[in-house]
Amino acid sequence: MSNKVVALLPMKRYSERIPNKNLLKMCGLPLFYHVLNELRKSKSNKSIVINTDSQEIIDCCKQDFPNIICTVRPNAICGDFVEMNEIIKMNLQNLK
Repeated sequence: MSNKVVALLPMKRYSERIPNKNLLKMCGLPLFYHVLNELRKSKSNKSIVINTDSQEIIDCCKQDFPNIICTVRPNAICGDFVEMNEIIKMNLQNLK
């Protein structure tokens, strides 16, 4: 039996407090690249799934992280007041 997990990384396009925070450069790379690089080091991950409403994040992943799965977040579950459980539920349904 495998103990590996699917790492779900939700990233929205707009942030209320820090605009485009996931795309802001930190040490020359977008912030989310650092998160992905750390997740990729883990031996516990079977796969990494990004759930986003940002085409720019999807494009960056296709170019620099081709093994990462990107799912487009539907408008119905976008926004500041969407519960994380809804996003997780959507991804679980898509992974079946």
